[in-house]
Amino acid sequence: MAYNGCKTDVFLSKIGLDTLDESREVYFSVKHDVDACVKLSTRRYLSVVGQNASFNAQRRPDDAFNCNPDGCKNSGTLFVTSTAKTPAGAKFAIQADATNFAAGLLTHYVELPAGEYDIQAVISDITEENQANADVYTQKVKGPGVFPVLVKLYEAPTTVRGTGWTETEEGILLEITATPVTTNHIAPIGLSSIAIFDSIEDLEGAQTVAISCVTEITGDITVEATDATCLGASYAPNSVAVEKTITATQATPNWHLLNPIIGKGEYKQGFVVAKEQKIVKSITIDGDEYGYVMAQDLSPDECEFFYATIADSCNVTDAMLNLVNTPYALDINERQFIVLDGTTTTAADKGRFLFHRDLIGKEVIFTYPKAAEVEEFVAHSNNLDGVSVRVIVPFDQTDGTKINHIYDNVLVTSFPGSIGTEQPTFNFTLSFQRDKRNGHFYRVQRVTE
Repeated sequence: MAYNGCKTDVFLSKIGLDTLDESREVYFSVKHDVDACVKLSTRRYLSVVGQNASFNAQRRPDDAFNCNPDGCKNSGTLFVTSTAKTPAGAKFAIQADATNFAAGLLTHYVELPAGEYDIQAVISDITEENQANADVYTQKVKGPGVFPVLVKLYEAPTTVRGTGWTETEEGILLEITATPVTTNHIAPIGLSSIAIFDSIEDLEGAQTVAISCVTEITGDITVEATDATCLGASYAPNSVAVEKTITATQATPNWHLLNPIIGKGEYKQGFVVAKEQKIVKSITIDGDEYGYVMAQDLSPDECEFFYATIADSCNVTDAMLNLVNTPYALDINERQFIVLDGTTTTAADKGRFLFHRDLIGKEVIFTYPKAAEVEEFVAHSNNLDGVSVRVIVPFDQTDGTKINHIYDNVLVTSFPGSIGTEQPTFNFTLSFQRDKRNGHFYRVQRVTE
């Protein structure tokens, strides 16, 4: 090794970041808090099955139906004791429209000593004080410990009392008990946090979205400096800004969940715009002859997106026909058409396009709203506060070390909406905020295995 003044031919080992490749994926967790509209603290019991009831407000079970919940969804625990091998529990009145959740889910928590127990939920109308007509759901749970209990109201009950539970708008009477099967001790039984969900979809919480073929990740961390003349040179903590823009060309099919104003989906009857070409046939209605074509599965809720034009006309403007909005068959001219909905004629007329008799034998092209089962997502500013996003951005160093940047509180401030003849790119602008729990902006994890 030669030494020449300040120069040396020995260098420290260094690393860089690998360039992005098509296999690189960025993962988002889009989380809607799972929270039932119908909830009841077991503090509010009507009566006790057993003896020596006491409520511990600090004994809150961990949330089994939420991933990283925002705030506390669960309440304290009611403890009840009983004699050996007899039920211990309580009865509750829940004033809520039971027609909404009669095919939904009931959840609660039990805290059990060692042994096996029959956990029973008896559900009747709120007016059935003695629960002579009720549905009974029973399941076995082994203690010791705190356990979530889920009752599937959409399934047949284990047993039925009398004529069974008939749901009403007034509410339900609910009795929850735990009966020891394999033990004789009389240690307290705990009941906590009753919740009722309208459907399984209400339990859809965190959904993962992945974008791939990432071509660029840009953005910097900026921190402003304070005025050195007043306080000396230092940073302004409140000025920290962490923002990145991620550009990619592929994403999982649920990528729309990253749109901050999009709410949770709802399955419902919707429509698609269908287009057909048919020959106009003849029909007589109330003694008058019309031309007609039939539209199949016409949406019952839509009265727009109807269009008709003559197919073999060389003058496109003259070929276009105008819709007359009426449920009745009227005396229309050759430039008009009517769509019957079957309400004023016969059910068989639903979706019948009526034309002037001069168009009989001609081909027409027509569009209409066709009924379809859809999952509808509504964009509204009210959705901005109902969702939280986490992001994992992976990096590879040139020495093979993998680095994950984990951002726990992310605001998606720009959502892609452009499309063209070329394959569109997804550009997401992300603003990284302090985590609500600990104030961190993000975490860096170096994979060491």
